[in-house]
Amino acid sequence: MTGNMALTVSEQPGALHDALAVIERSSLADGTKRKYAAALARYLEDGGDLFDAGALADYADGLSESGKAQLKAAVKLYSDAMLDALKGQADPHNDGDREAHASVST
Repeated sequence: MTGNMALTVSEQPGALHDALAVIERSSLADGTKRKYAAALARYLEDGGDLFDAGALADYADGLSESGKAQLKAAVKLYSDAMLDALKGQADPHNDGDREAHASVST
């Protein structure tokens, strides 16, 4: 990402670092990357949890329509990357755990 984005991938711990890294690696335009990263950073810096759908929805209710769209797209980008990573680690020979799959609606 280019521009005056105060948050950089190398400076951020945990979920924010992971999410920013996914956004940075995407093929999105730089301006879009900045908007998505800023939307996620604001949510997480306000104490948000990417794994709490209720809290995420409550937070989004207070945003403008464009803010909601940016946050939704950023979370989807990150969650899709996480699902891809989990699928890549799946063991097709694990017959003992038939409930080891997840269903995510968008």
